[in-house]
Amino acid sequence: MLRHTTIATKGIEKSTFTIPEQIPSKERRPKRLVRNGMVLVLGMLICLTLISHFVLLSFTEDLVPPTCGRKEPLTWIMFMGDSNMRNTYNWWTSTKIHQPKRLEFSKSSTYGIDKHNDFGRRWADQEYLVKRNINDTNMSTVRYSFRFLHGNVAEFVNDSNDWNIARVGAIFPKPEQMAEFLQTEDTETLWKGANRPSDFALWATKNQQPINETSKKFMTFMKNWDKKNDPDVVILTQGWGGVPRSHELDSVRMVVKNNPHTLFIWSPLYVTDNTPERHETYVESKIYNWTEPNLRMVDLWDLAKKLPLSSGQHGVHHIGIGGAHMKKSMERIWNEVVACLF
Repeated sequence: MLRHTTIATKGIEKSTFTIPEQIPSKERRPKRLVRNGMVLVLGMLICLTLISHFVLLSFTEDLVPPTCGRKEPLTWIMFMGDSNMRNTYNWWTSTKIHQPKRLEFSKSSTYGIDKHNDFGRRWADQEYLVKRNINDTNMSTVRYSFRFLHGNVAEFVNDSNDWNIARVGAIFPKPEQMAEFLQTEDTETLWKGANRPSDFALWATKNQQPINETSKKFMTFMKNWDKKNDPDVVILTQGWGGVPRSHELDSVRMVVKNNPHTLFIWSPLYVTDNTPERHETYVESKIYNWTEPNLRMVDLWDLAKKLPLSSGQHGVHHIGIGGAHMKKSMERIWNEVVACLF
């Protein structure tokens, strides 16, 4: 049986609504409590999922320390890898760090997805700086760098000796330069079972030079950036030929140990050279069990194995910019950065 009740509240018009005359029986009450409890739990899970997704893909760099246990804003994040990581870096900087309080940004002359008309810059390092508010009164310039790895682990080691140097490939070789280069290029061991870049790409990247930036705006941003010698975070994936390879682990360990204030997030197999054999060599090497305090390993094989083969005669597969694989992979990678908060 139902009865009608009229309620008048100050400042609000009278409203009439129907309420039950009789309290539900004891037999019905447990079912309703269970149903309401399930709805409440489901609502909380949805809220937590949305919050974590927002925190992940928003400007979470403000909250993350350079190394675990230190709560300081990040001012230098570096991405390292091949063209797939370059595309990821461009997607991240152009979409994921934008927010209402972002004021200004400046890019290096090499910044971009691909440089089809300027092959020397096609495989170059890149820089992106953004000036934004830390709070209502303070400004901060944050630097996002990309370092292209061109197949030689010595390049990775050299980058770590001076993280600040960004390089660009040479332009066009003379015929005699190319002939001499091909006589000394190791094509058997370095690229065995992997994608070998073109002769010109190898020559251009082996004859790199530091980038000479002339933009006044970019140079002003670099001047205002609180210069440091080591990045706060290095996101490392494979470069040409799968570098760093499974037999080059000592070089990686040396770089990690020599940079104790940098948090390294290493995913050895992101997209390219996604073969089961290559994945197995990393598993057998036990790198996913490493316990370096400033290193976090991210195994993306369960995602990479679903991609088209991108090795040897199959050619390079480029994942969609902002696509499912890129988003899911970066979610895992960035979660490892965020985890240092706890």
